[in-house]
Amino acid sequence: MCNKTITKPQHTSIRNQDRGSRGWNSPTFKINLSVVRPIFCTGLRTVISGNLYSVYMDHLYKLARSLRSARTIQLPEGNEAAARYLMSFVFGNQHRSVADLLGNSNFDVNYAFGRVERILLQIAANVGSAECLSVLLKHGSDPNYQDISGCTALHLAARNGKRRCVQKLLEYKADPTIRNNEGLSTMHWLAVNGRAEILIDLLSHVTDLELEDYQGQTPLHVASKNGHKKTVQVLLERGADVNKVTHAGYTALHFACRHGQRDIIPPLLEYGAHHLPNKEGGTPMTLCLSGGYGAVLQSLLNHFPRLYNTLVPASTKLLRQHYDAVMSCFRHLYVTNKLTILNSLAEFSANSGFQLLSVSSDYDIQVANFKSAVEILTVLYEGGDAAVFQPLEILWKSLEEWMVFLEDEIKENNSGESDQNAVENVASDSRNVLAVTHDRICAIIEGFYLCMQCLNETKTSTPARFKEFIQHRRYVINYLIEKDSQIIFKHFSFLLNCADIMAHFLNVIKGRSFNERHDWFYENLHSKRVKEAEQRIRMNTRLSNPIMVRRDHVFEDSCDAMEKESPDSLKFYISVLFKDEEGMGAGVLREWFDVLSNEICNPEYALFTQSDDGCTFQPNSNSAINPDHLNYFCFAGRILGLALYHKQLVNVYFTRSFYKHILGIPVDYTDVASIDPEYAKNLQWILDNDISELGLDLTFTVETDVFGSMQEIELKPGGSDILVNEENKAEYVQLVTELRMTRAIQPQIDAFRQGFNAFIPQSLIQIFTEEELELLLSGLSEIDSDDWRSHTKYSGGYTEDSEVIKWFWQCVQGMSNGGKIMLLQFSTGCSRVPHRGFSQLHTVGGKANFVITYLPYRDDDELPTASTCINMLKIPDYPSYECLDQKLKIAIRCGSQGYAKT
Repeated sequence: MCNKTITKPQHTSIRNQDRGSRGWNSPTFKINLSVVRPIFCTGLRTVISGNLYSVYMDHLYKLARSLRSARTIQLPEGNEAAARYLMSFVFGNQHRSVADLLGNSNFDVNYAFGRVERILLQIAANVGSAECLSVLLKHGSDPNYQDISGCTALHLAARNGKRRCVQKLLEYKADPTIRNNEGLSTMHWLAVNGRAEILIDLLSHVTDLELEDYQGQTPLHVASKNGHKKTVQVLLERGADVNKVTHAGYTALHFACRHGQRDIIPPLLEYGAHHLPNKEGGTPMTLCLSGGYGAVLQSLLNHFPRLYNTLVPASTKLLRQHYDAVMSCFRHLYVTNKLTILNSLAEFSANSGFQLLSVSSDYDIQVANFKSAVEILTVLYEGGDAAVFQPLEILWKSLEEWMVFLEDEIKENNSGESDQNAVENVASDSRNVLAVTHDRICAIIEGFYLCMQCLNETKTSTPARFKEFIQHRRYVINYLIEKDSQIIFKHFSFLLNCADIMAHFLNVIKGRSFNERHDWFYENLHSKRVKEAEQRIRMNTRLSNPIMVRRDHVFEDSCDAMEKESPDSLKFYISVLFKDEEGMGAGVLREWFDVLSNEICNPEYALFTQSDDGCTFQPNSNSAINPDHLNYFCFAGRILGLALYHKQLVNVYFTRSFYKHILGIPVDYTDVASIDPEYAKNLQWILDNDISELGLDLTFTVETDVFGSMQEIELKPGGSDILVNEENKAEYVQLVTELRMTRAIQPQIDAFRQGFNAFIPQSLIQIFTEEELELLLSGLSEIDSDDWRSHTKYSGGYTEDSEVIKWFWQCVQGMSNGGKIMLLQFSTGCSRVPHRGFSQLHTVGGKANFVITYLPYRDDDELPTASTCINMLKIPDYPSYECLDQKLKIAIRCGSQGYAKT
């Protein structure tokens, strides 16, 4: 027993003291219970007055109760402290303690506290403490009090499915029609979460089932959107209006279709749901198509067969924006309605084609309809009954007739005048048939190819019928391309799959501007990726498992990591982390490509040798000294292909001949100069001079050193017996060139191209020259300070006129190109500039300008820092040009590579 002793005050002081601030519980008024207890027990109550005895017994009673209940039996003074003390009991549903504490308290049960200003009743409803809720209601808690978001206790109980709390609140006249700040009533909350049983309880207290939130959504709309079938059925059975529209014109059927709620469709249709457009013209069918909900769409078509008539037209309008979703729906329908779907697509394609050929029709609408319908048709068709294409045969016949007509028209226009005058005459006369129809004709030709390719038994070759068509009508097609070569990029992408036809038009394509071809290249490279769902899965996988490399083993670690990944997964997302470094994101990815591409040419791997100019690299003909050399060449090809795919730059330049090898362009003797300039001069001399009487005694053979052993190699079969003369010297030079530049490294070239073409199709890359390929891969090594400055933005308080900014550009102007490269590497993670200059700097979200932002200057040790992911350089507000120049040079010299916490 713990004794508490303090001297008892005199009676006079007790009478005179302020009982409001002092009392039996105060530190100056405590009783030694071990002394007083025996006195009371012997009945000597006259020791203290009767009033004091009563106070003492009350104190003793409270003390005993407190000890038995392991808590105080009185609430703290003040509503805030009392509310927070009671909250723990409410959470635990300790209703007896709550009742006891409230019994002898002046606490305001409607006191609101906390960030959202809730009362204890709302807390009890939120956690489902039904008994505590009942106690609070008995003590006068307001069942309709609304917190800062407008929620009542009934809202919270309904949202969390606390049925007993809902029932008790309804007994105390809680109003179920009250809406929160978003317009949600108790019925809305029950509908959102599918609380059908509680909803049944509530409906006996509600007469208006069409209570709307502030968007005009009723509980039926909300339940349909969230897929709660039982809740939907309850509302429909009680008389909810199945066709009631929201402010935007949406019905319950719209919501179910928009969110792919398959199970909701049958009860809605059973109760008479209509297929109506909303205010934006969207129907339940189009919402299914744009969302990719094939099963829901199938239910709609089964109930409304007439929708088959509008299915294809609606799909063609949505295909470009929702390609994967629309195709997913058609693949689902195709399983059970194969012929119906194919026939509908073929008929619509034919009709759209004829409308396209009608000069009076809207070109943009009809070309989109025709190309989309043909695309869906040809993607779905898996062989079998070719009769589904029969409706299009009339269109192909009409195309042939148009080509004959156009040929006659062209020849007539060309008679008696130059070709140039004819072209100018056609272009100037908008009423001329050629001027009006050439674009439409080319769109039909593209559709013709796609359909013929579907029926082609050998998918890798050009369809014979289409090839014959091109050969017969090449005169017209050449004319149309000369008139507007842009149509190749608009309609003739099929050339990329027809090598034999492409050969006739490659020069025309290369004649277009580099920028046009660049855009066409990426448009076709990134077209028709896999379904969005598959893409998200792969992206999430890569996000959680980035490629981890050690900076001092970047080649080996990257090679190991790339072998574990498929090209498809790397096309969608790639993330890199340098071990023991803090950085991650687009800037780190840029630096990885930059560092790794440079490491590929490290002499230790014996993959590439330096050319005579000392700046470019060529595959090493003796790379077999490394037993894994072909695997490494394939890896090198994958790195460059992956970089080009993701529009990243690499920090390496190759010889012109190697770029030609990548492009599939034959090398010539001038390319020999990159590896042996003197020998190239000798070849040039042979071509420039008559060798008939020189007695060189050259044959079609060469001697070469293979690991220290001289071997004679024939340039062609029987070459040792064939003398080089004036007639065949050009062939000799070409064969020698091919031996030195191609045959000697053919396995290396093939391995590299295998890796490269895993990301970049050969048919696409061939549209560039070797100089353009170098630009695409490596960008510009010479940095234009003026271009850099003109594409720079400022933030944090800096402007173009800020003193620090003027000093910064003064520093940049004074740097060598090597210094500028280091600064660019420090700021962006890449040491190269895109071929179009600084306007094309890329970040995660696309292209962005270079940014310089403000940092406060705190001390002399403050250095510039950078966020490479967003191309941002952070410069402290230095006090002088000299200080800025010194700190900037230190930063780029010590931090151009690597990442750490800032």
